[in-house]
Amino acid sequence: MARLTRLRGRALAIGAVVVALGWVALEGGEARRLSLAVGGLWQRAVAPGALSQSHAFLAGQCDACHESLSGVRREACVACHAGDTELLGRQPTAFHARIGTCTGCHREHAGGARLPSVMEHGLLARGGRVLECSACHASRDRHQGFFGSRCDQCHGTAAWAVAGFRHPSSRSTDCLECHRGPPSHYMEHFEMVSRPMAGDPSATVEACYRCHQTTAWNDIKRAGFVKHH
Repeated sequence: MARLTRLRGRALAIGAVVVALGWVALEGGEARRLSLAVGGLWQRAVAPGALSQSHAFLAGQCDACHESLSGVRREACVACHAGDTELLGRQPTAFHARIGTCTGCHREHAGGARLPSVMEHGLLARGGRVLECSACHASRDRHQGFFGSRCDQCHGTAAWAVAGFRHPSSRSTDCLECHRGPPSHYMEHFEMVSRPMAGDPSATVEACYRCHQTTAWNDIKRAGFVKHH
């Protein structure tokens, strides 16, 4: 085995010498064309893919983000993005102030059509930290605060849909245990538009089942699928 390893090493060394001698033997124009070709092959070998549209202006400027032998520098990201106080002040993005790494969620070279963002909740939960979902998601709470702020009691971080959830029977009349009507239902809009559309003049806001199907919120009995809010 050792002898075979030595033979392979000698063969590689001889090959390198032959390539070098052939390079020297080439004339200037041919050498330049070969250099460009080799350079192109090398660049394609080490470049994992095109940058996103957001970072397309950095194409070909690898050192703007990358450090030799260590990869993407967090300082390079901060230098461009930390000054956007309006963006960082928004509730869904304010948590960035507590994150020590960028590449865990923001990954580049996946093509120009993709956003360089992949949410990794695991990074936020490092060290046994309990996630406070409402710190980021309160402004998009589809439950309108009805279930409180312990989103983790029903939702996971891999997908928003509740695993194993089955809606009660379409004959159920206990809608108010989970649902509340939209603001328009507590205005004249309900009496003037919603109730006549459903064809039930005696329906009340609290009796969701009188107008709504369980297939979809906008699937209205006697009217079909209607999006009017």
